[in-house]
Amino acid sequence: MEMKPRVPIQREIQDKLKTKQKVEKNKETVRPTVINDELISEYMVQYNRENKIFDDDDREIWELTHLSLSFKNIVEIDNLMGMDDLIKLQLDNNIITNISGLDSLSKLKWLDLSFNMIDEIKGLENLRELEDLSLFSNRIVQLKGLDNLEKLNVLSVGSNEISNLEESVRYLRKL
Repeated sequence: MEMKPRVPIQREIQDKLKTKQKVEKNKETVRPTVINDELISEYMVQYNRENKIFDDDDREIWELTHLSLSFKNIVEIDNLMGMDDLIKLQLDNNIITNISGLDSLSKLKWLDLSFNMIDEIKGLENLRELEDLSLFSNRIVQLKGLDNLEKLNVLSVGSNEISNLEESVRYLRKL
């Protein structure tokens, strides 16, 4: 398996943002962001519009059971406290480098962190209800940090930098 050279994360984030800026020509600048009330409210309005749900845009965020913030240039998983009823969280195609901020989401069953810049699986210890986890196309070098995920049925880790497949298979068998 061919290993690509590691680029410092800050430079890699800047390069990724420049690439997005070229692709999204109608955008003036592409800036990194974090999860905030504005992003969540935007998601709720869009979700309600797509599902023809009217007069529900002011629903409280702690009532949400699913949240999709794909392609938002999110750098860090943050500001999810109080969203304890989340069952599905979609944060794919962002620039997240580290799995954190998920401790309070104990009901989460589905988590998509694919197409980010994560290099280590950690921060999932409290997600004991998790059934489906996608970490496809990140920078993960070693499979570990999944020991507490006893209900995990689906794990997607393709297109990462996993160096020792034999060791990874042994680790997964233990689960």
